[in-house]
Amino acid sequence: MIKDLSMSKKYRKDIDGLRAVAVLAVIFYHAGFTGFSGGYLGVDVFFVISGYLISSIIMTDLEVDNFSFSRFYSRRIRRIFPALLATILLCIPVSWVLLTPADFKDFAQSIAFSIGSISNILFWMEAGYFDTSITLKPLIHTWSLAIEEQFYLTFPLLLCVIWRFSGRQILSFIIVTLIASLIMAELTSIYNPSTSFYFIHTRAWELLAGFLIAYVGLTKPIDTKMNYLVPQLIGILAIGISIVLFNEETRHPGFLTAIPVIGTGLLLRYGAVSSGVSFIFCNPISVGLGLISYSLYLIHQPAFAFMKHYYLSPPTHFHHAVAIALCISSAYIFYKFIETPFRNKRIVKDKVFWVLIVSLSSFLIVFSIGGHLTKGYPDRFGPEFQLIFKAQRGIEQTIDGKSCHATFPSVRCIIGDSKAPITEWALVGDSHAGSLGFAIDEMLKGIGSSALQLTQGGCAYALGLEKKSTNCLEVNNLVRSEIFASDIKNIVIAGRYVRNLELYGFDNGEGGVENSKEDNFFEPKNYENESDRRSIVLDSYFNSINELVSAGKNVFLIYPIPEVGWDVPRYIFKRKIRNKDGRVSTDASKYYERSSDVISMFDDIPEAENFYRIYPSNIFCDAELENRCLTDIGGQLLYFDDDHLTTFGAKIVTQKILDFQFDNKVD
Repeated sequence: MIKDLSMSKKYRKDIDGLRAVAVLAVIFYHAGFTGFSGGYLGVDVFFVISGYLISSIIMTDLEVDNFSFSRFYSRRIRRIFPALLATILLCIPVSWVLLTPADFKDFAQSIAFSIGSISNILFWMEAGYFDTSITLKPLIHTWSLAIEEQFYLTFPLLLCVIWRFSGRQILSFIIVTLIASLIMAELTSIYNPSTSFYFIHTRAWELLAGFLIAYVGLTKPIDTKMNYLVPQLIGILAIGISIVLFNEETRHPGFLTAIPVIGTGLLLRYGAVSSGVSFIFCNPISVGLGLISYSLYLIHQPAFAFMKHYYLSPPTHFHHAVAIALCISSAYIFYKFIETPFRNKRIVKDKVFWVLIVSLSSFLIVFSIGGHLTKGYPDRFGPEFQLIFKAQRGIEQTIDGKSCHATFPSVRCIIGDSKAPITEWALVGDSHAGSLGFAIDEMLKGIGSSALQLTQGGCAYALGLEKKSTNCLEVNNLVRSEIFASDIKNIVIAGRYVRNLELYGFDNGEGGVENSKEDNFFEPKNYENESDRRSIVLDSYFNSINELVSAGKNVFLIYPIPEVGWDVPRYIFKRKIRNKDGRVSTDASKYYERSSDVISMFDDIPEAENFYRIYPSNIFCDAELENRCLTDIGGQLLYFDDDHLTTFGAKIVTQKILDFQFDNKVD
């Protein structure tokens, strides 16, 4: 079957050069460098290379009946684990100093999942609305290692079985499996992008593409005397153009991902032949970076994450450039003193190797479990930090140890007094309303009433509007139906109406820039231009709220909650560990300027006896500090991130509802 048994034994400088391109693309993407919006595709290039190399080795050994599972997995572990464990060990002391308990708990959990080769599953489970930004997670990049390791665990066994019982059908089987995986990737990316991104069944086709190239190369060797400049150029252009033109809005992985995958395949197939473009991959710098690419990939993400945890403002390109230089130096040390010796049985004997790997892994897993059970080792810090850590809880539980946020329409979750004969209240809106849930729950228990919580993350109450990757249109229609088909008389409405109108996250002008994607805005089904879109969205806000008022419902409208730009608990924590004094606040004029269109629209809703306006800005802005919006009152934090209220902040806002209640303005 195989004509060129020597192929898998040959060292190819061009593959190391291709690895260099892949790792630099990923690093420059994470650094935010211009022109690398699709740099994340470097991981996909790695997948194809891995599939190619592993398949070449396995098929060559199978052909001469010399394949050994124990030898194969031993090599993989020697290749992967020493540098991985070293990276984790280096991360621990830095995390101990720089991470809050909540963040350290997440980091600790990722240690065990990374060692267990299932971190992709952990990060998929954590990919919720309030999850820590992935850029702040030191080990987020190990999801791709988990995919490869899962492939290594399953693919050799499958390949051996097919090879033994139906060797002639192996190519057909792989092609069918590849196509099925690609189709699943495309469909899943449409309906559940997070699942498609993190799971092996939607990534397997990329690794199998590497198998196809290896299979063709082993069965039909190329003529090294021919000029393959054209396919090499096509391969380079396919990868290069994808890295430049793809972005976070590109459906991925999916059919479009086939472009860089095919480009990688062409370079693996024809890249060994010398041509006019060979210098791109075969020069000493590219080859050198390729040799250290694994360690460089491992080190860069923790370095970038810790920079973001340390600096008060987002790291600049200069910061990233310095970090990259340090990462390259560190990767070389890893390669020379960890990767190389541990891969050589003559240097690190099997007995010593396994004792070290098992001992270190066991220690790290125990440490990981401890981080989870203690909720991030909070005793690392003194009592002056506890109010900060308390604020990071997010939306608190309201009933039976769970939050009622994001349970509708599958569950009709009631908060407040469970003994109230009729549920006459409703809490409506997105996560800004959801963050009021605990405070509303306590308020209603105090007056003997209950509420139906109808909050859904990202879905402010705005009828007729869609938002990418959400079901807001459907949810809001169901919320409306629920309100009008029930005994609900009093409605509390809150939402991040400003962010849902604007294309970009909030920039406070003082270094606090919201980390958010650009797909977080509402869209009508049809609109001509940006001005038209804004007009239609504002009309929806007006009509949706005014309809409830006109229907005789008592509507308590929470005006826009001031955005902050900084993640407040993390920002104040960073200031404290750097011994920086002074109260954290933001420019009130920035809030009013950005919120002006929404505030004006709210002001245009006609006055009515059953319509109550609540202004958080009257509480938080121009209160204790002139032209500043506060992030704390009396040391108690008002926000648990950059725009959502803590329970303390929510209680201050909902107190205004009680003020109306006691003024006898609400039936």
